[in-house]
Formats: sequence, C-alpha cells, structure tokens
Amino acid sequence: MKVVAILSLAAVVAGANIRNHFEDGCRGGYINYPNIAQRTCALGLHDNNTKGSVSIAFSALPQHSAVYGWQGNRSGNLCGTIAKKDNVGNTDHKCLGSLSGGSQYAGSSWTQPGFNLRGAKQDTTCTAKVAPHSLVLNDGHKYILGGMEEDMMKSLYDLAVKGTTSQELPSEYAVFEIEKESVEQRAQDIQA
Repeated sequence: MKVVAILSLAAVVAGANIRNHFEDGCRGGYINYPNIAQRTCALGLHDNNTKGSVSIAFSALPQHSAVYGWQGNRSGNLCGTIAKKDNVGNTDHKCLGSLSGGSQYAGSSWTQPGFNLRGAKQDTTCTAKVAPHSLVLNDGHKYILGGMEEDMMKSLYDLAVKGTTSQELPSEYAVFEIEKESVEQRAQDIQA
C-alpha cells in the first residue's frame, strides 16, 4: 500500500509537458514547456501578428486531470479567461483543438484531479506564469529560447508560424539548436 501511495504522489508532484502548436489538431511546430506544475500559465506567443497558439497538446498528466486553454482579458492577463477546457480521462494526454472563429489560445494550464474536494468549485486560477523553454519547427528541429535576444526570438516565432524549416533559417540560429539526435522522432510526432 505504501508503494502505491508513493507512486500516486509522484504522479501528482511531477509537472506536465505542454506544447502550444501553430496548427490545429496538435500538429506542426510548437513552443515547448517541459515539466510545468499545475495552475502555471504556459504563456503563448503574443507579439506582432502572432496572437497565440492554434491548438495545445498536454502529456505526462495524472489521469483525470483538467486541461485549460486561455485567452487574455482586458487587464492584460494572458491567462485571464478560460476559452476551452477538458479532462484527460483515463489517459495521461489530451489535445485541445482550435477555437471557433479563428481565435487562438494566449496560454495553457492544467490542474490535478480532485484538486478541490467536497464539491467545492475548482480553483483554476493560475498562480504562476512561465515562458517557453524551446521552439520546434515543422521539420522537428528544436531551438532553446533561453539566452536568445528578444528580437531574434520574435523573428524565430514568426518564421516558425509560417512553416519555415531549419534549412531556411538564418545561420545565427544554429548555435541554439538542441537535441539534434531526436529530430526525426519529433518530425514524425508532429505530423502524426
């Protein structure tokens, strides 16, 4: 019994992986947020003409977790209003598809099952925000965003949303490429 309790606690404590995709159906390139704690807003793209993400993929969640796609509110909070929510059910993953009318998600988050017990209204409010860790292009090439200058990052976002491949990127991005050994697997996952 103690082993089960420890494993259950580990599943709750560990963070989820969130990918805010540039295409519907959790396909195409994405911005990546690994190991995100519950009630942490994974901030979507929000500059120039890029207003957010088209779809959101969640993975490594405890079963029956709730997942949320957010839109900004008038006070400027990017995770201010829930645009779409769902439950992962008996799996550990979920894709929130596109919103109607061409709207996009400004952020994403999750909460563990039974977060509030005894029938109380579940508190979905984000208590923290996190910027993306990395960006993956349609061809599976992954670039770390930490240490990248703001203008260079904005340019990479815009290129990624347009479907640019690694071969079409300016050479100054090469130094930021990571996890080269798993490019083919990521490319297959993106198109699956």
